[in-house]
Amino acid sequence: MSAAMVNLTACIMDSASSGRRANYTAATNMAFGLAAFLGSLIGGIFTMQLPASIRMRQALFIGLVSSAALRLISV
Repeated sequence: MSAAMVNLTACIMDSASSGRRANYTAATNMAFGLAAFLGSLIGGIFTMQLPASIRMRQALFIGLVSSAALRLISV
């Protein structure tokens, strides 16, 4: 994730005019922050909706596996 942000920031710095760099950087950082917040929120809601019969370790494993699958799909 950090490599993607550094790469995107370098791309913005190289291609955007000096007057628009701050706007593009702010929009990019806002998108990354919003995605991190919503991803955590949705993951927490998903994990809380798992049945109570599933132990905490199994719930964590299901959450981690589904998170990894969604990350692979989104790339």
